[in-house]
Amino acid sequence: MPAPDRPRIDLPLWDGGPLKGRRLLILNEQGYGDVIQFARFLPAAAARAGQGAQVTFGCVAPLHPLLAPFCARAGIEAVTGRIEPGRHDCLAWVCSLPALLGIAAAEAIPAAPYLAAAPERVAVWRRRRPRRPACIGLVWEGRASHPQDAERSIAPDLLAPLAALPGSILVGLQRPPLGRAPPTGLLEMDWGPDITDFAEYAAMLAALDAVVTVDTAPAHLAGALGRPGLVLLPRVPDWRWGLGAPATPWYGRLRLVRQLRPGDWSGPIAEAAAILREAAAQRLAQPASSAAT
Repeated sequence: MPAPDRPRIDLPLWDGGPLKGRRLLILNEQGYGDVIQFARFLPAAAARAGQGAQVTFGCVAPLHPLLAPFCARAGIEAVTGRIEPGRHDCLAWVCSLPALLGIAAAEAIPAAPYLAAAPERVAVWRRRRPRRPACIGLVWEGRASHPQDAERSIAPDLLAPLAALPGSILVGLQRPPLGRAPPTGLLEMDWGPDITDFAEYAAMLAALDAVVTVDTAPAHLAGALGRPGLVLLPRVPDWRWGLGAPATPWYGRLRLVRQLRPGDWSGPIAEAAAILREAAAQRLAQPASSAAT
């Protein structure tokens, strides 16, 4: 039986083996963050399908400008909009790729950065960023319809300690509509209304020094880009973050900051402020002028 968010498609499922010139359709599923997280396996899937196989990745429109160049480098055609399954021989879902490729252990996850922002768009946002030693992006809420949103999103007024860090300013990266507006004085600038798609979002992240975010798509985007970031997690987080470690095998430059008590964000926010203060003092955060694209 298909997963609840998977439409029924009349195609045989790919078994992960060579396709000998046949046509494979890989479709996105679940949320934006899930697709970003599992897109890293697309090149390996194309390689497994073999020379002569035609691999197409169908993704939602907001992700297409970001993922199309990444797919093209692996010989995959990324498409969006209406897809005709009858033009393909078999089907795979993007979040099933690790199982199809036989990847079962954390050490087998390709954790190196695999997505990149367009240099010309990064240059635009670097010119717009305030002239401060450290500019930190801030995301305080996820999709309101998410089953865990009440646990993972944070009232923005609780983040006030992050605005008091010397030499640092906060830049809003929360795309409207907002569930809760930030209090006056929390943000130096708000780039959220200018987010048009994930390629633009990637350029913003590359122009900043780091991001502080709750568990939502920007966390995965920052990780996939190799940008420094802190992910604020509830006491019982989503499966992909584990239960105790401060790091994750999925993304090498993300640090996980966890609640010790359910519903209490004071500890994680204080810890995040201390980490950012130390990073600023030691200049551990990569300067935006040399940020990787």
